This record gives sequence, structure tokens and C-alpha cells, in this order.
Amino acid sequence: MMSWGRNYTMLKKYMSKFYLKHLMLFLIFILLFISPIFSYNPPQITQRFVLTEKKLSLMKDYSNKFTGIDSFYLYQPKIIVIHYTATSTFEQAFNMFKQDEVDKEREKLAKYSACNVGAHFLIDSDGSIVQLYPTTIMTRHTIGFNHTAIGIENVGLTEESLTKAQLIANIELIKFLLYRHQSIQYLIGHHEYMNIKLPHYQLYKNKVSDYTPTIKIDPGFKFMARLRELLKEDGIRLKE
Repeated sequence: MMSWGRNYTMLKKYMSKFYLKHLMLFLIFILLFISPIFSYNPPQITQRFVLTEKKLSLMKDYSNKFTGIDSFYLYQPKIIVIHYTATSTFEQAFNMFKQDEVDKEREKLAKYSACNVGAHFLIDSDGSIVQLYPTTIMTRHTIGFNHTAIGIENVGLTEESLTKAQLIANIELIKFLLYRHQSIQYLIGHHEYMNIKLPHYQLYKNKVSDYTPTIKIDPGFKFMARLRELLKEDGIRLKE
């Protein structure tokens, strides 16, 4: 008759083999079926950075003045803001963003800061994506939210001029940004930025009391509705 100690030893060996076998099966399952879900192929992004030392200095001053944050760094962004450029060509938009200082003809903007307007990404009519700034640096694209927002500009004069290729590119770029910055919770159109009824508005910061935000119409209600609809089909739901 076997002793309890011997029975326990045999049982322990059996259980070890049992768990090892099932652990191996589980790991194989992960590799074959689960891993592809988390694999990710980023969109093609061309980098044409327009960042200069002067821009960093101006952005730091702007940030300090409007938000009280004495830095140009964009830390854990929470919002993606979609725009259109109000230009007809890519080069027109690129040259505008390339300048260090805002055009003096834009009197209201220039009055409060020489910091030029900018965006992190610029999407041409054919859907090609160009990165203008690292997503760790603030740009001046949405008053009150620059401290926490990544800006995407689409080349176009009006909502009607935006293309299907741009729509698809926005989707792929948003997926990439969500993959890169898991802090992102909100997606808005520029025309929605001052809607106090939307959840994103709780992040609004503006210390300049006499600055009155302007009404924006870009990129348009139809474009944003379609963008959200297609993202939802891919299982992506971001707050407004």
C-alpha cells in the first residue's frame, strides 16, 4: 500500500505536467488568434517638420499666457481636433504653417500672441498624411484646448471640397494616434470646440479674460458625422 507522501508526490508531478501542457496550448492560442488582433500597421506618414527654436519659444509664451502652463510640451493629449485649412492647395497650407509668426493680417490672433497657428498633421486631398509637429509639442490650433489637443488639418476651402480619401486618411490617422496615445478620450470638429454641452469642454483653459473665442465652421457637421460613423463601424467610440 502506497504512503500518502508518495501519492502526493505522484499527484504533484501529474498536475505539473497537466498545467504545463495546458499552458503551452494557451500560449499557442494567444499567438495564433489573439496576437493578430493587437498587431497594427500604421498609415504611411511623411514627416516634414516645421518646428524651429523660435516657434518653441513663442509656443511656451503662448501656453503660459493662455493656460498658465510654462511649457511647450503636450503631455498625455486627451483630444483630437479635426480642421480644414481654408486653402485650395497643400503648398498654400504648408507655407502658412511653416512661418514662425502668425500673419499680421490676422489681427485678432496677432494681438494676443505672435505664435503662428499650426497643426500636428496635414492631410492632402489625395489622402496623403504629412506630419508637421511631434505629438509631444503643443501647436496653436484650437483656443482653450491646445494644452491637451492634437490637431489634424485637411486641405480644403470648404466642407464640400473635402474628399473621401481624406476621410479614410483621418480614420487611419486617428487609429494610429489612439494606438500611440492611450490618453486620448475625445474627438471633435473645430466647429464644436466651444459647445459647453459637450463633454470635452470640461478641459477648456483660457486665462486671457478679454479674448473672445470665434465661431468656427470647419470641418463641418456632415464630415464629422461620417467620420464618427465609420469609426464606430470599426469599434471606435470617442466622446465629443
